[in-house]
Formats: sequence, C-alpha cells, structure tokens
Amino acid sequence: MLAALLLTVVSFHSLFAGTVVGFLVSAAMVGTVVLPLAARGPKRSIYERTTKGMRIFLRTPRLRGLLALNLTIAAASAMVIVNTVVYVRDRLGGSESDTALVLAAVLAAVLSLVFIPADFEIEAKGTLQPRNRRDIFAPRDGSVVQLLTTEEKTVKANEPLLILRDPQLELEFKRVWGDMQTAQKRLAAVQAKRITAEFGDARSRAESKQWSAEEAEIKEMLKSLNAQYEILQEQQAELTVRSPIAGRVLTWDIEKLLESRPVQTGQILMTVADPSGPWELLLHVPDDDIGHVIDAQQANGGPLKLTFILATSPNITHEESVEQIAMSTELDDEKRPSVLVTAGIKQSQLLRKRPGATVIARIHCGRRSLGYVWLRELIEAVQTHVLF
Repeated sequence: MLAALLLTVVSFHSLFAGTVVGFLVSAAMVGTVVLPLAARGPKRSIYERTTKGMRIFLRTPRLRGLLALNLTIAAASAMVIVNTVVYVRDRLGGSESDTALVLAAVLAAVLSLVFIPADFEIEAKGTLQPRNRRDIFAPRDGSVVQLLTTEEKTVKANEPLLILRDPQLELEFKRVWGDMQTAQKRLAAVQAKRITAEFGDARSRAESKQWSAEEAEIKEMLKSLNAQYEILQEQQAELTVRSPIAGRVLTWDIEKLLESRPVQTGQILMTVADPSGPWELLLHVPDDDIGHVIDAQQANGGPLKLTFILATSPNITHEESVEQIAMSTELDDEKRPSVLVTAGIKQSQLLRKRPGATVIARIHCGRRSLGYVWLRELIEAVQTHVLF
C-alpha cells in the first residue's frame, strides 16, 4: 500500500529501481551484523536444515492453523493487488496514478474496517411472558378423570383445575381402611375379655394382664393405621389439582391435551399466569455469544441496554435493559445450547401484550471495530476451528 502511494508521484520504473536499492541496503546492513558463536551441533543434511521450520509448522496444530490463515490472507491480498492493476490499466484504461489512487482507496477501506468503531450488538430470540406465572405439575401418576377449566379461562387462587385418579392410591386406601376395621373389631373383643377377666377368679385376673398388653398393642397399631390414613387423605386431596395463583390459563387446546389422558409425576399439566401484573422478556442467547454479553456488562458496570421488536408488530421498536443473566447453559426449544437472559417490561410500553409472543432482541455490547462487527462470525470460526 505504501508503494501505491508512491506511484502517485513516481513512475513504475523509478519505484522498481528504488526497491532494488532498498534490498541492497538491507543486505549490506545484514552483512555488518556480528552473530555470537554458537556451539556446533550434530551435522544434519541440507534437506533437514532447510525444511526444519516447515516441519515444525506442520507438526504443531496452532502453527498449522496460522500458516493456513497467512496463506489465505496472502492469496486474497494478491488477488486484490494484481487484479486492481489489471482492471485499472487494461480494462478501464487508467494511468499509473489512477492505479495508485485505487490501491489507496483499497487501503482506506481496510483501515476503515480496523479503526472505525461501530455498535456491537448480540441478537437473541425469545418470548414475552407475564412475570407472575406458574407451571402446574402432576402430583402423582394417574389419569385425568375431570377437567374443570379451559384455555384462556380466568381462575382464582386455589381454584380446582382438574381431578386425577390413582388406582394404586385407591387400593392402598381400601387396604388401610380394612386393616383399621379389623383392628377396631379385635380391640373391642380384647377389651371385652379384659373386663370380664378383671371380675373373675384369680386365674382370670392374671389373664387380664395379657389382655391389657394385647389391647395396648392393638391401640398402637390403630394409631399407626390412622396416621397412614391421614397421609392417604392428603395424597387423595392432592389429586384435585388447584391453581396456585389468580390468573389466566395459558395452555392451548387443554381439553385435547389432558382430558382422560394418563399423566406422570412431575409432568407439566398447564400454565397459569397473571396478565394484569408485570411482564418480562425471556431471551435465549446462544452459548457462543453469551461471553460478549457478560464482558460488556462487566465493562459497563451496570445493566446493558437492549432493543426489541415483537413478531406481531415488527414496525415498532422498544427499548429495555437486561435484568438478569442465568448462571447455567440449557437447551432451548430448538435443542441448541443457550443462556437465559431476562428483561423487565414497563407496563405502558406495550399496548398489546400476548403471552408467548415471539421477540427478536438486540443486546447492546458497546462498540467494536467495523470489521469485527461485520466479520465476527468468520473471525470466531477461524479462532475456533483453525487457530485452536
């Protein structure tokens, strides 16, 4: 590029002559350098000595990647320099000065990519959701015998949503109830024998102590059975699934999803949310981009700004700030590793808020060089797959 600038004031022949003089001066300066004597090593063939550096490059992964990168840059630069001369001189009929000006413009473009700053933003997709929402889980294995709500229905806190049936729990109820009835009958018989023995002769009074011991044993058994029965009653009450909050049922087509269907413990049955309360953005930032967001937040010393649009109204841009960055990486809906980033929403900012609306956001991560902003994916791919 320096040669291109010189061509604006000197001819090609003069520039070539100056280059020759420069090489000769450099050779003379190298010849005047006195190198320290080094210990003579084992004698190696000329092939081994001339190819040692290349073999080291090809054997080392990082150097091998650097060599490939240098060859790529050199090839691209040669194409630009040579074809610039061909196009300007032969096809456009330009002069040497015109060639120099075009090469200078190429230099200016390269320098602008390096030194001109631009806004650096990380794109993330997510959803708009009410902040106060709860997933309703199945408390036990069973099947839905009665669905008491529909999608979009407004429900109150503790309102029943559906009723489950657990056949194993019913069998356990019958077993414990039967054991309780048997124990109570046995207790009544033992108590009658104990009372009769207490009013009998000496031998009968001695037997009354045995009946008393058996009575105490049966009472302990009944106490245990009553405790089991209370636990079973609590488990039976859990089969009536209730809403933990007041709000609206968000799950779509809930009748087809749940009615008369078997469910498993921990399965998400539906989601209830309060649309009248605060709302938030749930953004899934790709795992390989979250480092930029974290670094920018640390450098900024505070929340990062973000802009977003709703897929339902892409012509309106909204502004918010990042509230929280999750500590762990999870798989998003598309099974890609991502980190959850949340941002609050001002009540008056969105006129039409619909739970689950698709959001496209850009998180502002400061300013970087224009070339890095435009070519970031290529640069990171080279760093990951070539230089690593």
